[in-house]
Amino acid sequence: MEAKFMLRYSDVEKSYSKQKDKDNLFLIFKNLYKFAFLNRLLKENLVDELGNFDKDKLLNESDLTEVGLKIFEKLMYKWLTYTSNDDGKVDRINNIKMLEKYYDKLLKDYESKK
Repeated sequence: MEAKFMLRYSDVEKSYSKQKDKDNLFLIFKNLYKFAFLNRLLKENLVDELGNFDKDKLLNESDLTEVGLKIFEKLMYKWLTYTSNDDGKVDRINNIKMLEKYYDKLLKDYESKK
């Protein structure tokens, strides 16, 4: 099976020049990866006990669970779009409640199409 979904954090990070933006991006992905594992979208936990992850890990379809194959990519884009709005009113990077909201909606949509 040819991999259709591939993501490498370090490739995304290269598009940012300011260290503050890179630090924020790290937290965004850490929260996404941790949430995805806890909600059984990823087969393995990419975030270690210290809150770090391998920035050069190539995440592809074989790393996703059956449900992850259906909703992870959409969840990731929704989360990246949401966290890119830095209006200062809400700590979007750590707003896991919004990540849960996106997840619940996508999961509901997926299950209704089964």
